[in-house]
Amino acid sequence: MAPRSLAHELDYQELLLYWDASRSQLRGQILTDPKRLEAAAPEARAASLLARLREELRLELDGERCPLQLSLRELWVPAGATLGDSVMLACARAERPRRLRVFAGPWLHGLRVTVQQPAAAATTQVLSTQTSVLGGAWSGVYSFEEPSRGFSAPSVEAPARNYLLLGVRHILEGGWDHLAFVAALVLGRSARFTLLLWELTAFTAAHSLSLALGALGVIVLPRAPIELGIALSVCAMALCNLDARSRVTRAAPALVFAFGLLHGQGFAGNLLDAGLPASAFVWALLGFNVGVELGQAAWAGALFLGLSALPAHWPRPRFVQLGSLALGALGLYWTWERGVALLSP
Repeated sequence: MAPRSLAHELDYQELLLYWDASRSQLRGQILTDPKRLEAAAPEARAASLLARLREELRLELDGERCPLQLSLRELWVPAGATLGDSVMLACARAERPRRLRVFAGPWLHGLRVTVQQPAAAATTQVLSTQTSVLGGAWSGVYSFEEPSRGFSAPSVEAPARNYLLLGVRHILEGGWDHLAFVAALVLGRSARFTLLLWELTAFTAAHSLSLALGALGVIVLPRAPIELGIALSVCAMALCNLDARSRVTRAAPALVFAFGLLHGQGFAGNLLDAGLPASAFVWALLGFNVGVELGQAAWAGALFLGLSALPAHWPRPRFVQLGSLALGALGLYWTWERGVALLSP
């Protein structure tokens, strides 16, 4: 699993399925990120994991839900052999199904599904088909009779809607460094609305451009240095707020655009890992980007309104200074954490 310091991680789970003709069962294994569960004793974690999967994972065979038999294979431990919590599953059928659909609940966040079966009769070759399913959505339809066709494409509206919701959830639930940067930007310009609007527009344009170029594979930079640069961007914006005469402050408009490019690459790296549906690539990418912007706009708007509502007798400069010190300290912590991770062998 990716280190916790990578704040833009999408946390996709892995599901492998295959038809076992000798047992008349669809069998498989699911590997989940251990961060999906709260820390607890092994027995409690195992019970919680199995209960969650019974609620969140559904297999539909030929239009009917198939009851899952789940059994724990192995729980993740630090420095262990597995990359996550491993659970075996089985779904009994009288005969081989013709069609399969998979539902991933919101708790799973996202699911990368792989179906394997022989490429042809009397052969040892295996044909693997893969698709990605966002939390709260169904996959397309997989045909066991025509495995080479893979999963059918869901409608255009579904990827756009699902990725839009993912973008909102992603920025508000996991994009802490992105939110910290926007908070520093709003703090320093809360008394200058026009400047704030221009710089937020530049920041948005920059990370939208960078996200698109990264997702398209035109410009893809290593993730660890990008995440370190994002942490440093929080420190730089806090410094702008604390020292209005510094060189960093005078270069703030250009820096905001440059930092937007960094943040966009942070999002793009994880979208590439998660995968975008080839049949609705543009709509999914657009939906995710719009979702991120909606989440960012809601956060910036709430901060600005909160600062505007401060009583007149409150010393606004002091409030901005204390807030910027806190954000700068947070940025320094992330810088140290990610710098150590980058330099570690």
